Amino acid sequence: MTTLRPYQTKNANEILACLQRGEDPLYVLPTGGGKTTVFTSVIGTVVGHGWETAVFVHRKELLRQASARLSAEGIDHGVIMPGHELTSHPVHVASIDTVGARLDSLTPWLKKLQLAIPDEAHHSVANKWDRVLQLPRRRFGVTATPCRTDGKGLGETGLFKRMVRGPSIAELTRAGYLASAEVYAPPTGLDLSKVGKRGGDYVLSQIAALTDTDELSLIARRWYAKMCPGQPAVVFCTTVEHARHVAEAFAAAGWRARSVDGSMRDNDRDAAIGGLGDGSVQVLTSCELIGEGLDIPAVSSAVLLRPTESTGLFLQQIGRALRPHEDKTHATILDLVGATARHGMYDADRQWDLRSGLKGLERAVAATWRCRKCHRVQSRPSEFSVMSCACGSTQKVNGIAPVMVDAFPGINGVSADTLYRMKLNDAVKVCKTLDDYKALGRIKGYKPGWANHAYQQVLVYRNRFKRRAP
Repeated sequence: MTTLRPYQTKNANEILACLQRGEDPLYVLPTGGGKTTVFTSVIGTVVGHGWETAVFVHRKELLRQASARLSAEGIDHGVIMPGHELTSHPVHVASIDTVGARLDSLTPWLKKLQLAIPDEAHHSVANKWDRVLQLPRRRFGVTATPCRTDGKGLGETGLFKRMVRGPSIAELTRAGYLASAEVYAPPTGLDLSKVGKRGGDYVLSQIAALTDTDELSLIARRWYAKMCPGQPAVVFCTTVEHARHVAEAFAAAGWRARSVDGSMRDNDRDAAIGGLGDGSVQVLTSCELIGEGLDIPAVSSAVLLRPTESTGLFLQQIGRALRPHEDKTHATILDLVGATARHGMYDADRQWDLRSGLKGLERAVAATWRCRKCHRVQSRPSEFSVMSCACGSTQKVNGIAPVMVDAFPGINGVSADTLYRMKLNDAVKVCKTLDDYKALGRIKGYKPGWANHAYQQVLVYRNRFKRRAP
């Protein structure tokens, strides 16, 4: 039997108390904090009281992991997936797609379930989940990121009534349960200003056209060789084709690189993923399969090549590299798509709310700083400070200076990075409209009112010039 950590024991008891009161809890714990350990403990308790229970997952890898953990804890169970039918076991691990396809025949079983546990519960707002999860008597969700892709909360469907919060990433890191990470965000020139959005995130086909390039693959390869050469790394890409191209680029440079996708046979995919642990694979690329459920503590680097508006996806990706390992002094995050500029540092204190989702994102973003010399991103303690970097650089940070100016679009053909380095008197000459001044203010890190004030001064000057003209 696994010995629970103190916070896991506390959280398991809180979850059981919610269930006893007739509430449906949503358990929030960062990736690597041990969510599976907690829900396995809860299952062991409720099954002892006669509760028929099922864990619902959306991928084969998650199903196998949950089944293996239940077996390790001595909990006998059945599996519902293609080729496997409902059994007489009091506990099942079920594929949500299989259950949805068999909904008519499985409805009687679902209605008599005392407890349904959706793993990666941030997916539960999707219709295929909702129509299954509405049937059992009680629900208990687990997730590291309790928000939808558009940032809204998970309470709108009524599936969950109360949030049980575990320790934060920073707290788990201080306690030694997660590895610390160094984040680097070198300029790449990626401009997402004209990319459309669908369902709260970027349109994949459009960002694929921007990211699936030889230039960006070369930048990724160079920074991997510079910051974490040979270390087990996962690379998050936009499409299957993008993942294959990136793997080919790394392999061409001599690294042992593989890509994985859902079309592969199980044994081939397992060999590629397992290779990160045994050293036969150094770099693993994918567009979806490794974003959730990848549990290989040896992974010490995450390379971000998929831009996203979803803070949840951003945290899920970075979490793959944060599990502690005896050979890992720290994790290395290579952010090549401006993700930290949009979502803040991975270990920022984020306020999750069951109804509204993520609150205070602006504070997380404003509390970051990037060294202009080595491009390392760090948290900064106050709004006005002088920041020192491990590379030896010391820089003054004023106002709410952005973490990465290259994440912003340029102005009238001049890049944001160039404008950031220009003297103000020269930079304002590029601006023609109020929107240009607002964009310059964001690039320079000025307070929101600066643009209106500066533009009004320009208008006053222009009016005076007109009056003097003959």
